[in-house]
Formats: sequence, structure tokens, C-alpha cells
Amino acid sequence: GSVPASAVLGEDAFRGVPFYLSLKAGQMCPGDEIVRGLITPSEAVLKSNWNVLQEQILYVLAVAEGNAEYEPSETAMLAYGAVSTMPPAPEGLQIPRILAPEDLTFQDNGWNSAAGSDLLMIADAGDYRIVMEAYGYGLFEELYWENACFRISRVFFVEKESGGEELASEHGWTVSVEKEGDYYKDLTFVHEDGRIVHYHSGYLSAEPYHLFFSPNGTRVAVEYKHSLGYNAFVVVILNGDTVPNGYVDYMPGYFGAYQKGSLGWIDEDNLEGINEFGWFRLNLYEGIPVREPDHPVASDPEVLSLLTMTVSELTDIYGPLELQYSEHGPGQPVYAMSNFPGVLLVFSHQQMYEPLPESRMPSELIITSAYTGTIHGIRIGDRAEDLVSIPWSDAQYWVIEGTVALYAAFPDEIVTCLINGSEEFHLPAEDTASEYDWTLWAEAFLENPAGTIQVLRIRSVD
Repeated sequence: GSVPASAVLGEDAFRGVPFYLSLKAGQMCPGDEIVRGLITPSEAVLKSNWNVLQEQILYVLAVAEGNAEYEPSETAMLAYGAVSTMPPAPEGLQIPRILAPEDLTFQDNGWNSAAGSDLLMIADAGDYRIVMEAYGYGLFEELYWENACFRISRVFFVEKESGGEELASEHGWTVSVEKEGDYYKDLTFVHEDGRIVHYHSGYLSAEPYHLFFSPNGTRVAVEYKHSLGYNAFVVVILNGDTVPNGYVDYMPGYFGAYQKGSLGWIDEDNLEGINEFGWFRLNLYEGIPVREPDHPVASDPEVLSLLTMTVSELTDIYGPLELQYSEHGPGQPVYAMSNFPGVLLVFSHQQMYEPLPESRMPSELIITSAYTGTIHGIRIGDRAEDLVSIPWSDAQYWVIEGTVALYAAFPDEIVTCLINGSEEFHLPAEDTASEYDWTLWAEAFLENPAGTIQVLRIRSVD
């Protein structure tokens, strides 16, 4: 556009406008180089005022060493936020006296990246690496790089052999987690090529993190259970791509209760999962879940198809059926398939000492912990209270077994979840159990189901 000749321009009218600052400087200013993609953070930091960064680094090293006599200058205090949150120096950390540019490895995160800093500065320190996150400070107000400054925003230490409690290793990334008491907190990702990504969690997770890497390993969804009791997830960007707000955080208070374990990647930029309203899709660049009302409920179709297969078809595909036990005396035998661990076949109206007719079909399936997939979004080991989208239809307490049977009705199958642990069921005292209104108990349990699912039983709808 253009500015009319009659316009009255204030002193700050073009403050932070790259092309104007370049005209004023007589050369391309820092902001102009950044927006045109002509310079990376690791190139920029070496052209900036290194003395400002050097004083901050000395401040970091002095505090890590425990030097009580060190008095930081006003410039060094730019790193006060990083120093005040820096973890204690671990045993085996060898702190250098000074760090010059040639002593550091610079790793680009990208300008305004989801990592929250423009670059990492990494230094060897004995059995550890000192990692300092930094970002450009006021770069869009400077005319020349020699006046531009970088500010250290966070400092942490990464063990060279193993950075804390190892959580996973996938797509070349080794992931370790730091704990705070009984809770899980920060994550450190170290790639086999030397790259480091540190996720500083604003939450405490009451359970171990569950990681879902994207197909190409450039992002990872971190599922956690907040110390307040709800389930959620955050997406950590591993390749420096920029997303709005710098991160993607699923907030149940805004988007609805999230169903633990339901998350999956569609591609590098899109996730899908289940919350209390049903299926949702989440694009990382939009940041807001969108409902998918027509999305089919997640199931393992191969498992459910077993109910429609004959003994002949089952043995052809999965090998010989092996008798395990019988549920009712000699009747209702249970068979295993040698090539399908964790799934048992139940044949009603059949005697265990009689050969199975080749035309018989199983009447029911039993899913055990050896099967790691999901059935209609339910997985062995899930907590019933976390499965917010499951259409629970009934609940029964089996007194002799001390087990709750929690039923979910789907169009073609009835799924029964068996849950042990009577301390969670708010049961009546034994001397009053025979007089107790179990209908009222079932209604109350369906409103607030609880307990760990240990076995699934599946039968077709008659």
C-alpha cells in the first residue's frame, strides 16, 4: 500500500516493521532477514551481541557450580528466569569455567517454533550435557545484528547414557522422563543424530505417560493423567515446525472429557480420538477438536469376525484349536488359537469330550491381557471411569467371584467387561447383602463406573 502525503506519522508508526527498519539501516535489518527466511537462529546468534549472551552463560555456570560469591550483572540477570528454575547439578556434571561459541553445539528449533525457544545451545559437561534454550530478544526493533540480543530461557541437564527413567525408543528418539515425587513431569527426547527436544510440562501426571508417535516421527502425542484426576494429552513437535500458540494441548474443560487410549494419528498433522461426545478430529494448525458424528466406533474387525467363522475356517486361518478348560462341568468348552494369542473361543451346547463339528461357530469370545488391541474402543487394563463414550447398559455384581460385570450394547455385539476389586464398588456389608437393592446399586455404578478392566467377553446380538 501507500501512505498519503497528508498523513501525520507518530514516532513509533513503523516500529517493528522490517522493510522500514531496513530502509533506515541502509541494509537488511535482522527482522527482514528472519521474515524472508534468509537466516536461521543458529546463524543469527553468532552475528548477535555475544557479550550479552556470554554474561548469561557465566551466570548459569556459576549457579550450577554453587558459587555463592558470584554477583550477576544487570545483563546476566536476563537469564534469571532460567537460573531460578534450573534443576540441581547432578553428580558427574563437570562444569566448565567458560563457554565460547566454539565450545557449543547449536541446534535450531526454528523461529517462534512450538518448542518455545529459537535454538538450543549444548555443551559437554562430563557425564552430562548442559542444554540452554534461548530465543531472540527484541530482534524486530534492531537495525543491525551486532546490537541484537538472545536470552536464555531454560537450562537442563541430559545424561549422555540415559537421561533419567527411560520411557520409550522409537523413530530414532530415546525418551526419558523426570519424576517429582510419585508424579511424572518433564520429558527429554534425544535423537540418535544428536538432536534434543525437552518438553517442560506444566502439569504433574499421576500415571506414566503414554506416547503416540506420528507416522514419520516428527510429532508425538503425550497422554497423561492430571494430578487432579482427568485424562488429557499434549502434542510435542519434534522437528521445529511452528503451530499456533506454540503447542497443542487438549483441555477437557473446554473440549469434553477425553477417553484414555483412544488417540491415533491420521497423518503428520491430524489426530483422532474419542471424548464424551464421540469421535473427534484434531488438526495441529487449527488446535480445536472437530466432532466426527459419522465415524465408526473403533474395533478390531478381525477379532469380531471370529464370531461368524466356522471351526473349519478358524483352523485353516489360525491353526489347530486347543482345548483349555470347560466353564460348566463338561459343557461349554473354551478353546485357544495357537496363532491368535489373547483370544479364546467359547462353544455353548457342546461337551468338552466331543469333537467340535467343522460347521460350528463360537458363541462367545473371551479377551485376555495377552491381546493388546481394542474392542469398540475398550482395552484390557483400561479404567472404567476413563471410558467416557462407551454406552454402558447394565452392571451386575457377581457375589461369589467378587467381580463386577459391566455391559455395553453395540449394534451387533454385547461386550461384557469384568472388573475385580470390590473396594471400589461401594458394596453393602455382607450381613445385609441379601436384603440389598441391587437395582439401585447398578444404577449408581452406571453413573460412576470404576475399576480396572481385566477380561472382556463378546457375544453377538441375537
